[in-house]
Amino acid sequence: GCVVCEDKLYVVGGEDAEETILASVEVYDFATETWSILPAPMPQARAVITNAVVQHKGKVYVVGGYDEGEWLQSVAVYDIAAEAWSVLPAEMMLNRRFFAAAVHGNTIYVLGGMGEKYNAFRNVEVYDIAVGEWSMMSAEMQVARNMCAAAVHEDDLYIVGGRGTEAVHTMERI
Repeated sequence: GCVVCEDKLYVVGGEDAEETILASVEVYDFATETWSILPAPMPQARAVITNAVVQHKGKVYVVGGYDEGEWLQSVAVYDIAAEAWSVLPAEMMLNRRFFAAAVHGNTIYVLGGMGEKYNAFRNVEVYDIAVGEWSMMSAEMQVARNMCAAAVHEDDLYIVGGRGTEAVHTMERI
């Protein structure tokens, strides 16, 4: 997964050529056009986090992922100014994979995804950054989708595409 925060690109986790799941974070500095590796690795290695790395006010949030046979519900947070990692005290409510995440205002949105029985989700889980709590939005997406993407434009959150019979070639505004 990757995200731009404070004029740098953070490339988070993944797997190496030997399929070892990584806790490292590579950073591309646009000003100097150089790569570096954060000296402090994530608290836990994570892979399969393609659309689930977001940023908010100088912090990089790595939502969920996969490590050692387990789908993670935790969120690792890197504070750029403090150069330190932490883990949110509250985990996501559902164990989901292949979801999208986006930040709007002071809220992290976790959209769609797939459960353990490979069923696609229509629900949207939200994390209130100021309060430090997860909740489920009362309104669900119109289409169940996983392996999708999310983006914010002005005051709207968009969820695009994904895998599933109805999700292909569709977009919703939340």
